[in-house]
This record gives sequence, structure tokens and C-alpha cells, in this order.
Amino acid sequence: MLYFVNGSGVFPDRALRRPRKCQLRMSAVETIENGGITSATGFSAAGITAGLKPSGAKDLAVLCSDRLATAAGTFTKNVVCAPPVTVCKDKLEASEGLARAIIVNSGQANAATGVTGTQNALRTADEAASILGEEAKHVLVASTGVIGRQIDMEKMVAGISEACKQMSPDGGDDAAKAIMTTDLIDKQIAYKVKLSSGTVIVGGMSKGSGMIHPNMATMLGFVTSDAAVESGTWSKIVKEASQKSFNQITVDGDTSTNDCLIALANGASEVVVDSQDDVKLFTDTVTKCCEHLAKAIARDGEGATVLLEIKVRNFGQGMFALRPRVHRDFGRSSYPAITRTTGLRGGLG
Repeated sequence: MLYFVNGSGVFPDRALRRPRKCQLRMSAVETIENGGITSATGFSAAGITAGLKPSGAKDLAVLCSDRLATAAGTFTKNVVCAPPVTVCKDKLEASEGLARAIIVNSGQANAATGVTGTQNALRTADEAASILGEEAKHVLVASTGVIGRQIDMEKMVAGISEACKQMSPDGGDDAAKAIMTTDLIDKQIAYKVKLSSGTVIVGGMSKGSGMIHPNMATMLGFVTSDAAVESGTWSKIVKEASQKSFNQITVDGDTSTNDCLIALANGASEVVVDSQDDVKLFTDTVTKCCEHLAKAIARDGEGATVLLEIKVRNFGQGMFALRPRVHRDFGRSSYPAITRTTGLRGGLG
């Protein structure tokens, strides 16, 4: 049973048992069977065991475009940010929103690691850039795992070299597995969307299971597309998609130091997204991709047995400011894994 707030109390609404149908022009959007982070043209990936996890599981992923891509990201709002987060923010600013590769390790979060942690994050990017023949400002980094432990850089450097050798357009599955920590399953999706100017692909992968709460969480998300999108437009699209997806889930009420959503659009399809209608449909598709990944995280939440969607309706303007609190209190009250879908009068804030 789902519940809604109508301004005068909380009541069960049997009509809300099924999620509202997606508002996309579904005839224009097609799910790619077994699609994922490398479905878009021009992207390769790899996932290997570098020895960073005691378990011996895959723990190092490389995602790379065959050309510079327009890049955008959203990051944790936690007061304490891990070095990979601050390094990525700095690189996106220095590169004016361009990137070619992302290096992701699991096992150690590289959080609460001080100056050494920052140096290690920078060295990770430098090593990958050297192998790829790219400027270091165009290589982004992300980490997830145990907080407070330094990364074994000898293993990391050797792993980067090996992962770069193994990169291929078929490496998405291994990459998705390599970023997992307490996740029970890997999380991937890809869509093909027909725009007026041509067809483009949007793919993604994510990880997350615990410390999941609004304003992102202990989650990493990555999105790729072969569309050609102007930097400012891409940033707005990624921000909107993140707000409607990863910022709308909670598992245990805890936020984290490492959360990020990084998105690359490399233009390999040569389809330019610039008309108002195309931007809208493309934005909806990126959002659909992120929503799928966010719900996958909630379903995989530690101890979760149900995925519950909460819809908050009929907020008048006088109560609009209460929306975030209602979502938060509902989300933290009784259920271990919740995604919230908002449908409010006056639009979304």
C-alpha cells in the first residue's frame, strides 16, 4: 500500500499501488537488451582484480571514450568529502567540462585519508592519463569501500596498466562488477532514443547498497551517451536527472563522503541535441536511465525486502516548503528501501 498527503492528513490510496506510467514518448525510446555503460558508440571499459579487496573479487574499473567527451557531475553534499570527489570537481572546472576516462576502485573509499589520499587520487589520474596519452585533467577518479584506509598504490598503478590493456566495448559487465562493494548484483541499463536529428544511445551503471539517503548517498553512478551535447546543456540535463533519481532514494538514512554521478557524452553518433523537443526527450531518457539505476540501488539495499514508492500529492502553495520534510520522514519511518516519486501542484522545486 502506498500513501499520500493531501494537506489534512495521511490516507491510504489504493489507486497508487502502481507507479504512474512514464511520460516519455515510449515509441521513441527502446531498452537495449543486455545494455549497459558501453552500449553507446565509442566507449570501452574493463574491470579487473587488482588486489585491492581481500576477497579477491574484481576491484578496479576503467571507463574510456575514444575521444574527449563533454563531462558533467553531481556530488555528495556531505560536509566531509573524500579526495576523489574534490579532485573530480577540480578537474571538471580545470577542463571546462571535458573528460575522456574515469578510473574507479572499490575496496577502499579513499575517505578520511588526508593529504596522502588526495595525492593518491591525483596519482591515479596521472597514471591513467600517461597510459592513454591524455592530459591528466581529462581523467576523473572515483572510489568506494572502507573509509579511513589508504589505497595500496603499488597495486593500483599495476592494476590501471592491466585494466587499460583489457578495455573493450564488451567490458561493461566486468566494469559494473568491479565497482561493487556490498551490492548483491551489478546494476546496468541502456536505452536507444530516436530524436528528430537521429538516434542516440544512453547507458549507465551504478553501485550502492548501504548508507543511502537523499542528496545522493554511498552510491556511484556513471552515464554515457554518444550524443553531441553542448556543455551547459549537458550539465543541466545531468543535474535534473540526478535530482529526480539518485537524490530521491533512501535505504538507511545515512549519507556518505564519496557519492557521485559522472556523465560523459562523446558525440560519436554525430547526432546533435539542440532543438527544444530533442533536448526534452533526451533529458527524459537520461532521467529514465538514472531512475532505473537509482531504483536498482534501493532494491538492493542492505536488509531490504521491498521497494516502496511514495507519491506526495495536492500540496498547496502554503505547504509546498514542507515537501522535503514529508518525503524524508516517510522515507525514514518504516521501510528499509524507498524511492519517492513527486507529483505536486505548482511543479517541482
